[in-house]
Amino acid sequence: MSLTVKDLTHLQKEVQKARNIVDKMLDFVDLMNSASDKIDGEIEPPTKNIKQNAELIAGSVNEIKDLIDTQLNKIPVDQEEVKSAAHKLLLYQGSKEQVLIWAQQQKGNHKPESYWWKYWQGIYEEISESGKG
Repeated sequence: MSLTVKDLTHLQKEVQKARNIVDKMLDFVDLMNSASDKIDGEIEPPTKNIKQNAELIAGSVNEIKDLIDTQLNKIPVDQEEVKSAAHKLLLYQGSKEQVLIWAQQQKGNHKPESYWWKYWQGIYEEISESGKG
């Protein structure tokens, strides 16, 4: 059984958490290197080792991200789900203009033609074509 949109989106979030951890490790290295003149002993070898390993890990995390993104982007967007979401947004947001702005902002958070980009584009189109105002 293949993974669902929900499963893949969860995995995307976990990948982002892993990437944030790597970034924090690199920030740590920068902090230690900037304080190296105040620390007794040689700090460069361990920080260099951490940086090299963090960069290797970042590459692997990015490979995993690409695999997950590719799989998610192959899934067609369910138009009935988009229609339902658009109508719920109209109920909760109140105005057509607010929903259109929200959908454009959300779409902007994703790569063009990705699953979530298409999802938010679908919501935008659904609201644009609706008669509510």
